[in-house]
Amino acid sequence: MKNSLQNKVLYPVIAKEYKEDGHYFVVTSPNIQGMIVEGDALEDAIEEASFDIADWLEVKGKIEKVADPSKWHLEKDEKLVYVLVNLIRK
Repeated sequence: MKNSLQNKVLYPVIAKEYKEDGHYFVVTSPNIQGMIVEGDALEDAIEEASFDIADWLEVKGKIEKVADPSKWHLEKDEKLVYVLVNLIRK
């Protein structure tokens, strides 16, 4: 099965909703320095994060140990989200 879960990984990220200059969501990851993606909806930002993480993992050539998200400090308006990342690129 080409699209099985064995070719995917759940990756933790931090999502934050902004309402000051419009309404949008930003997703970052303490595991990937400089990764900042956004979308008009949370689902859009998560999808963009999935693509960015897949690109990052492809460049790295391996899945490195992910920092334990239970130790992350989240602000009041941030939430932990797990992004499903496809490891097989077409």
